[in-house]
Amino acid sequence: MTAPRVEVRGADEVARGFDTFARSLDTMTEAHRAVVAGLLPQVAARTPVSTGRLARSWGVDARPEAGTIVSAAEYAPPVEYGVPARGIMPAAMVRSTLEDSERAIVARYEDELAKLAERAGFRVVRS
Repeated sequence: MTAPRVEVRGADEVARGFDTFARSLDTMTEAHRAVVAGLLPQVAARTPVSTGRLARSWGVDARPEAGTIVSAAEYAPPVEYGVPARGIMPAAMVRSTLEDSERAIVARYEDELAKLAERAGFRVVRS
């Protein structure tokens, strides 16, 4: 008995598409920047205000592998996480924004990845 023969047509094109798509993931810096920047108004709105310096200090750090909400205010971590020994409760402005925005964040990344896949030659079907 002869083993069945399988022929895949277009495998080279698919492989090239995956290579292009994988290389394009290095361009995710701008996607990370856009996603994080979209969260900053919510973080600022949730920030406790004394002078307003902390609320104005929120910014974006974006690299190919991640985007991060940052602050130049040295007291941002104690306000975010609290200092129980000093009676300071956590404000959790960053954490609560991330939790409340989870669906929007995922949707934004899905859009960005779909754009990259389309540029790599894939047909993207959205449900």
